[in-house]
Amino acid sequence: FSLQHKYPVSNERFYLELFGVPTLLYQFSNLGFIPPSFGPLWSVGVEILFSALFPLLIMLRTRLSMSQILAASLAVSILVQLSSHLFAYRGLQLGLPQHLFNFALGMAACEVVSRPAAFPRLGRLLDWITPFLPLPLLAALLVLSIKDTASSHMLANLTFSFSATALVMALGVGKAPVLCSLLENPRLQLIGAMCYSIYLWHVPMLLGLFPGFATNTDWHAVVPYAPLYLALLFAVSALSYRYIEFPNAEVRSLFFLGMKPAKPLSRPTSPLLEPIVAVTEVMTEAVTTEAAPEQASF
Repeated sequence: FSLQHKYPVSNERFYLELFGVPTLLYQFSNLGFIPPSFGPLWSVGVEILFSALFPLLIMLRTRLSMSQILAASLAVSILVQLSSHLFAYRGLQLGLPQHLFNFALGMAACEVVSRPAAFPRLGRLLDWITPFLPLPLLAALLVLSIKDTASSHMLANLTFSFSATALVMALGVGKAPVLCSLLENPRLQLIGAMCYSIYLWHVPMLLGLFPGFATNTDWHAVVPYAPLYLALLFAVSALSYRYIEFPNAEVRSLFFLGMKPAKPLSRPTSPLLEPIVAVTEVMTEAVTTEAAPEQASF
């Protein structure tokens, strides 16, 4: 904020951001939903709110089927998107209500990957559709890049979300062995593990260090600086990843040093994934033991 704030000290917006971001109040303001000095923080707020809501969703999962949770969250997402025609409120239309469905899809993927035997019909469906999943993913990205209407944007987002989740499920249960082998490369996994820090820093560094880089369409002028930008981005992201995201993790495991590729369906090689595995196992055990038999599946 001190390096990149957009308003002078005499402007009330300076103080709205200074106090709004640390208190999370910016998530409920149209003016500050995307903080001017650090735009990527909008998604941090959404994820903090989801983290606060997550225990409630875990309790609901012991009483409702995953299909019911997905249907309810999808209905909320569609309704808040349609509401943009009546009024504009970013905290609703770009905030947690809009993205709750994506988080629910993540919960569904965790369940399927952690106990694939419980979903035989879904497994058979994945056998058929996995080879074709890249097609709707590419089509959705194409629509998002060339269309600007609300209906096409919503449909493309939903197509991408469903297709991407199905691909994650297929990878998790070993339906795409060639792609699984590629993604088991520890160097690629490191980039995946660091992706959040990379996401947070890529825009501020791009605009702060190479302001012309972001808007220059002349590739001859841009390409020579790309390696320098990417190297600096990786270095800063690594510091954020090490000291902010995972300050207590062991460095070698954090950066996948000396680690061998994991076998499909084995426990994760990196301790970073252990909390995810533990939470999912507790959740699915609770679902299996407490929910009615018909509610223990999708």
